[in-house]
Amino acid sequence: MVGRVIACESRIKELTKQLQPDALWQTIASKHENKLKEDMDSALQLMATKQDNKIQQEMDSALETKLKTVNKDITCTNETLMIVKQNAEEERLCESKACNLIIYNIPEPDNPNRTERQKHDEDVCLNVFNKILKVGVAGSDMKKNYAAWEIHCPWFCCSL
Repeated sequence: MVGRVIACESRIKELTKQLQPDALWQTIASKHENKLKEDMDSALQLMATKQDNKIQQEMDSALETKLKTVNKDITCTNETLMIVKQNAEEERLCESKACNLIIYNIPEPDNPNRTERQKHDEDVCLNVFNKILKVGVAGSDMKKNYAAWEIHCPWFCCSL
């Protein structure tokens, strides 16, 4: 029985050595070291991906806000530009109609040449202005002339 007790004691010593902290730590470390590294790497990768996504969302949100502001500014500028164009066009139209004079029943010249007919109409207008109305108007003061033979109407319009 003594032999059995000695055998048990030696077995207990071996098991106790295995349960000591250094030996236990080496056993655990060797078994789980690779798994732990993989788990840590995947956890770090997941955190990095989440952080990247969060930053991307914040940047997208900020960019979208800026784009909306720029779009609103462009729309406002376009509306203002359209209003300015309309006002300028209305002003040009008013200016073009400001000094128009329509003269009816001007005799038609016998000459079928276009330039001769225009010259005749200008001479008649200058005669009306200078001799009949006694207003000093030169040929250079007249901007546009429209005659009945040009637009098929029974009148002559002189724009000063």
